[in-house]
Amino acid sequence: EDRPDLIINFGTAGSLNGNISGLVDCKYFVQRDMDSRPLGTELGQTPFEEDPPKIIEIEDHPINTINMNLICATGDSFVESSIGLKADVVDMEAYAIAKVCYQESIPFACFKYISDFADKGAAKDFSENVRKAGKVFTEYLNDKSI
Repeated sequence: EDRPDLIINFGTAGSLNGNISGLVDCKYFVQRDMDSRPLGTELGQTPFEEDPPKIIEIEDHPINTINMNLICATGDSFVESSIGLKADVVDMEAYAIAKVCYQESIPFACFKYISDFADKGAAKDFSENVRKAGKVFTEYLNDKSI
């Protein structure tokens, strides 16, 4: 059976904290658009699912030397206001990847380039900053000799 030694997710994210910018790493993951509270669950929790936990925590990996250990809230919409969950950044894919890696015991590292501040200017900021993301991450990987 072929299994990867490591899965790396890189993408852009919106910052929910004006002090977080540039290239960051995420260690914790939650679903920001899972809302089944009428069934008695908490915001971000999938009903009838005990494992993984509401907040997935990944193990540290040597490729990650940033060590900010941020909380990433994943959903399928662009964020322009508060999300109602404790999180540092928002994206659209990391939780799903973290969940599969968690369930399959595959090492996972997640890096995000902050493209916007998840506010009313997010779409404009994203368009202006998304091109910088790949260059910054490539430089990070080159410094790691990967």
